[in-house]
Amino acid sequence: MTLNDRLTSDIKNVFMNSNHFADDFVNARTGLTISVLFDKEFIVVIEDVESASPAITCADSDVPGVLHDDLFTEVSTATVYKVTGKQPDGTGLTLLLLSLN
Repeated sequence: MTLNDRLTSDIKNVFMNSNHFADDFVNARTGLTISVLFDKEFIVVIEDVESASPAITCADSDVPGVLHDDLFTEVSTATVYKVTGKQPDGTGLTLLLLSLN
């Protein structure tokens, strides 16, 4: 097994596992439930401007073709979020910046 194969496997089986670290979200466009790392207090700092915004980190394979304004619902609270930014990191993970819908 290559290092890339091992990382891809670990992303899905360890980090994006709701029995370990992850929270479940439903993508309204696809209807799929995915496990993600949820950060309710994501901070953006740009030239002395700070903003708190929720964000989820997810496996690229769970959000193919994700678009701005796609809706994701947090399963445990039924809170609906809208995608405001998409930041793939090149390692198989994507950070989706969210806002309350």
